[in-house]
Amino acid sequence: MGYRSTVIFGVSEDNFPKLEELLKKHEAMLGAPEIVRKNHRKDNVDNDNPNMVICKFEYLKWYNDYEEVKEITKYINYLLYGKDYNEKDHFHTTFIACLGEDGVMHSEEGDYWNYIDHISKLEIH
Repeated sequence: MGYRSTVIFGVSEDNFPKLEELLKKHEAMLGAPEIVRKNHRKDNVDNDNPNMVICKFEYLKWYNDYEEVKEITKYINYLLYGKDYNEKDHFHTTFIACLGEDGVMHSEEGDYWNYIDHISKLEIH
């Protein structure tokens, strides 16, 4: 069993080839993501925004000590904070957001809210 999450991350089209290599390398553990390509943020602001590739995984074990998680997170963090860091080019166009099965956001980096929503609600059953 274990704790499962919805994991969504996005990078600019220019940075996707390296991420795609990592996804293919770890496909046996991760499965295939749903991939969406966008050229604007959810607020429809598209000035200076590159084409984005957004990957979504459902019901995934996303533990920091798993090799695939380490490699993908390392690449995302490199884009966000690495030696080529440029806030305009990367921080607003690179993100990762992980939502646990209990509805708790347990990992987030970058401006994910420009591309996805996290909506929680309480219901009486």
